[in-house]
Amino acid sequence: MTASGSKVSEQRAPYGREVTGEELLQHPEWGRCELIRGEVIWMSPSGGRHVLIAGRIITYLGIHVLEHGLGEVLGSEGGIYIELNPDTVRAPDLMYVSRIRIPKDGFPEGYLRFAPDLAVEVLSPSDRMKD
Repeated sequence: MTASGSKVSEQRAPYGREVTGEELLQHPEWGRCELIRGEVIWMSPSGGRHVLIAGRIITYLGIHVLEHGLGEVLGSEGGIYIELNPDTVRAPDLMYVSRIRIPKDGFPEGYLRFAPDLAVEVLSPSDRMKD
């Protein structure tokens, strides 16, 4: 339920059809979610320990990458296209892209259309290895 008392699903992504990565990007009000073969998958907020671990990895890796001019470390809000038609967009807890792989015109406004050199997902106790 939202603060106004309405069900969250009523304000979220359309049902009964595939959603594209572009549509997902155009709807930040849908909240934290990923796209699996066109289906919006809602993600609950991470717990404190999960966020602490991810934050430390981002910090330590980010300092190392910055000090050595190796590329960029990206946080958990970024998405990557894994497959197209139907679209799958995943958002790992952090990504590293080496300097030589950063597009000449910089990072896109939308989701990445290339694999990062490293993608890290911190598992929470409720995560299933299969997922």
